[in-house]
Amino acid sequence: MVEKQLRKGKPVTDELLVEILVEAIKCLSANAGWILDGFPATVNQAKLLEKSLTGDDPEKNAAKNTKNKSALVEDPAAPAEPPTRSPGLDFIAFIEVSDTAVLQRAATTMMGGSDASAGDVPPINQMPHRIKGFLDNWQRLETWFSAQPNILVKVNGDVEEGVLCKKMEEVYLSALYNKQNEGTLR
Repeated sequence: MVEKQLRKGKPVTDELLVEILVEAIKCLSANAGWILDGFPATVNQAKLLEKSLTGDDPEKNAAKNTKNKSALVEDPAAPAEPPTRSPGLDFIAFIEVSDTAVLQRAATTMMGGSDASAGDVPPINQMPHRIKGFLDNWQRLETWFSAQPNILVKVNGDVEEGVLCKKMEEVYLSALYNKQNEGTLR
């Protein structure tokens, strides 16, 4: 399906991207973990992914939570709301890094000055477009992720790469520890 869309010059839909990701996740063993890098990139992708991973429709839940609520008093006879499900993702790591640092790291990698291979980084002329795309969507994504309890972790990325790697390892291990103690690790 992806190939058909691309051959027609059409973008791959968010629904198809999420379907592909979820199918790949389902193929992993039950004890295997997984990391998404740069996805979801939009709130629509985040909502579709959440729905696919949890079975909950975030749009319907938001409408249900605002519907039939009085702005004046709470109805003591109203049925108790069901407990909220845990989010589809264990945590989101947002690496806060300046545009300048991103461009410098990409240029260094392209020149062969880093451990990453040049194939891991998009061409330098695509970087400003990617940065703009990120900036256009991040504020809404941050709001979306912040509404879910304790999953958004911000990390200062304007540090030496080795320090950043160590910090990301700490973030990951902390999230892993917390999820194992909660018994909700996916």
